[in-house]
Amino acid sequence: MAIARRSLLLQWCIVGISVPILFVTYKVTMFPMVVTEAEPEIQCLPADFRDTQFIVGIHRNASVLIPEDLLLKTLSREDLSALYHRYLENVQYMCRRKVRLGNYEDGGWDICDDAHFRPPKPCIIYSFGMHMDDHQRSDKNYFHSLGISDKDEAIKANTDEWQLFTYNTIRQKLQHANKTISILKMDVELYEWRVLVDIVKTANMTGTNNLAIEFHLALDGTEVEWEQYYRALTVLRNLYHLGYRIFWTHQNPNCAFVSACKMEQRSNCHEISFVKVTDPF
Repeated sequence: MAIARRSLLLQWCIVGISVPILFVTYKVTMFPMVVTEAEPEIQCLPADFRDTQFIVGIHRNASVLIPEDLLLKTLSREDLSALYHRYLENVQYMCRRKVRLGNYEDGGWDICDDAHFRPPKPCIIYSFGMHMDDHQRSDKNYFHSLGISDKDEAIKANTDEWQLFTYNTIRQKLQHANKTISILKMDVELYEWRVLVDIVKTANMTGTNNLAIEFHLALDGTEVEWEQYYRALTVLRNLYHLGYRIFWTHQNPNCAFVSACKMEQRSNCHEISFVKVTDPF
């Protein structure tokens, strides 16, 4: 994901700082898969064609909270789907000054430049999702060909072997373990769910006030099952508990689909920007 232009904020953050703004690249590829049978079709129950009381409440409420597991595990796939899309498609915090970094169209990402969330000088930005070799782009911009995962592991992709590292391992390798990462951005093609589980459990997110993620349920318009929605909602709930609130949201049309049971237009891919507004609880 190439950065075609610098925004005013990125220029402001680079000028005169001693610690570089850092771009960590994530190699994106299609992993070889063995397909033995067609994807199962979504089975709609009679109740799925009408709104349950839970879905009615989701659509009526101005703000939506993700319930704890005691309730979440009892919900149907359609209930979880309505909750997931409603949660990601609505703003939870009003940022007064949004700044677009990179492309204005696909490939760019938004951060909140309100004074409380603005990166300090010096600052470090991690951006996972660009496929580039190691190089130094400018005096303060570095690209590192590092893959991110929820564990340190080597994976095989076609004929190549890639070494993947956890977020904490990458910070140690780059000597940032005790430094603040002001902005964390990820577009890592389904790996975001497992990476975020690891980050929430093990990483220090103090000072990471801007978080920009492209979330994927699938990489196309394939409608997913209960398990994917449940996993995604638990990750989003954990981010909420850490204080992250959505201030910008966008559906990627490349993953659009019409739901089988409700015949609603939805998308498996959402570009979401969060700010960290509260302390963990």
